[in-house]
Amino acid sequence: MTEDELLRFNPLIAKAFTQFESENDTRTADVMREIIIASLKTGAAPEKIYATIKTGRMLTKDNMQFLTPAEIQEWADAAEEYKILAASR
Repeated sequence: MTEDELLRFNPLIAKAFTQFESENDTRTADVMREIIIASLKTGAAPEKIYATIKTGRMLTKDNMQFLTPAEIQEWADAAEEYKILAASR
């Protein structure tokens, strides 16, 4: 499977990334694309990948201390949104 095929394999992630691309400059979109591909290749949970795309940030134990409660909630809400969308497919 090519990287493009991998990126488009999950329609929810593909749609979120297409929206991200349209809202950001090429360099930012390219960086996010590499993050998504690496995440997919390593088996990261799709809801975490989706939340990263939707919020523009990765949530880790190490960086949570630098985020506001609202930013953490935004990420959690995006992960939950993925679960709801995936369940309705």
